[in-house]
Amino acid sequence: MGWLLAAAAELTAGCAQPRNLVIISVDTLRADAIAQTETPNIDRLAAAGTTFDDAIAPVPRTTPALASMLTGLEPGRHGSREVGDPMHEEVTTLAEMLRRQGYTTIAVSGNLSAGRRQGLDRGFDHFIGYNDLIEIYDDQIYRDLTDVPPDRPGWAEALTDQALELLSGADPEKPYFLWLFYFDPHFLYRPPSPWQEQVDGADCWQLYDDFSGRHHQAGQVFFNVGGVAERANDACRRLYHAEVAYTDHQIGRVIEALERRGELSSSVVVFTADHGENFGEGNLWFEHGDNAHDAGLSVPLIFTGPKIGIGRRTGQLATLADLPPTLLPLLGLEQPVETDIDGMDLGPWLRDPSVAATDRVVFAESATPIWNEAVTHVITGRTWGRTCINGPRFALCVDAKHKPGETWLFDHRNDPGLEHDVASDHSEVVAELQEAWRRWPPETARERVARTTRFKLVQRPQLDGSYVAALYDLADDPAESIDVKSSFPDVYRDLEEALDEWASTLPPLGDRVFDPEVEELLRVLGYAG
Repeated sequence: MGWLLAAAAELTAGCAQPRNLVIISVDTLRADAIAQTETPNIDRLAAAGTTFDDAIAPVPRTTPALASMLTGLEPGRHGSREVGDPMHEEVTTLAEMLRRQGYTTIAVSGNLSAGRRQGLDRGFDHFIGYNDLIEIYDDQIYRDLTDVPPDRPGWAEALTDQALELLSGADPEKPYFLWLFYFDPHFLYRPPSPWQEQVDGADCWQLYDDFSGRHHQAGQVFFNVGGVAERANDACRRLYHAEVAYTDHQIGRVIEALERRGELSSSVVVFTADHGENFGEGNLWFEHGDNAHDAGLSVPLIFTGPKIGIGRRTGQLATLADLPPTLLPLLGLEQPVETDIDGMDLGPWLRDPSVAATDRVVFAESATPIWNEAVTHVITGRTWGRTCINGPRFALCVDAKHKPGETWLFDHRNDPGLEHDVASDHSEVVAELQEAWRRWPPETARERVARTTRFKLVQRPQLDGSYVAALYDLADDPAESIDVKSSFPDVYRDLEEALDEWASTLPPLGDRVFDPEVEELLRVLGYAG
């Protein structure tokens, strides 16, 4: 606890100006996972700083969420609204802002969908991404995420090694910005030894074995076809928490390195995630993004460092886009005049978390349900692959990549694997779904959210082109299971008006020319069918 005492001493000695910035972000980390897992290093950060108990991502997918974190912009403005999609070239990143102010900028990212192709390397003097880690470690570290031996060098370990090596070579005369993006604990949940052996994951290992070599059927896992996910849920969740504990161990190495360098007490350290993970919420399992449930939207958010309250918690609603407008003044820097940021400065709550929470409204949207087995959603699939529009019983599908121009009709009620074309027997259904497709082009039918500290309004697209709305009182119903709009008509009206106005500003989702290498990795990660 020496570093905590040192940080506290500096804070009480006059609130010195922070010098360095460290952002530690973790892929797929639910906000509630920390309380359910032994995470002594994350807990130490919380004990030394201020925790926002209510923070959300703008989209529960990696690229758009991190792009918001690094730009302060909503996805509709920075341009990335789906995993793998790049930001607009003209967007300015936090790394660019800090480099102009004389900072050395360093980043290590363990996910290919958070790398150079998406523009997330912009502004970094040193950027190590997924392919770089593969090249550095070659056969020492896993390539195929579906076949990972327990004694492998852990992905988070490799990322930490590279980050600390880059940090050791940084110019000591200059302040630095270090961003780490840990890939663990993304599905498949395969923690290395000894964390792997500390939990009973037998049913989850069996699930992996059952679908080994049948990755095209992974959608049946994510949507619990035949109950396959539900049977393995407890075991998979134990392995997930083991991966969280393993990642926490690696985060501890970063904290210890900062302490050894004598820089911890003079640095702002931010801990967060890109999004959460669903374990059955909204009938989505071991995945995220297909719906707008808080299981996927809520993220942890902790700030430590000079000028930040120690051991405090606040209920102020925050978003990932709040990081740049919060961090720049905290570091004593001005926001560039040409940069119009969407997020807000959380500084008042960092200085005094007892400040009352505002009645702020924030907005979010789901991503595209990528796997075609998600037949309860209006639209599934990516524009560059197989896309389907779904009615109560049938799904009409096209495959832009393999058989452009052809269509298939599947009876998903009796054929959940979508394997047998029945179009010739139901020409009237084909015509009806083709008409619905004119209302909902591929990737456009997304859930959208207006959120306050207490209430959450969710609009869900319907086949006829409309939305059905539900209002949830999160204070009494965190599971989002009871629609209370009839009990709170004024809240419902105000949030609906705000959400409709926000949605009207969103740019259209156009067709994409996709990078084959990114497409293949997303397929392995479970982001593509």
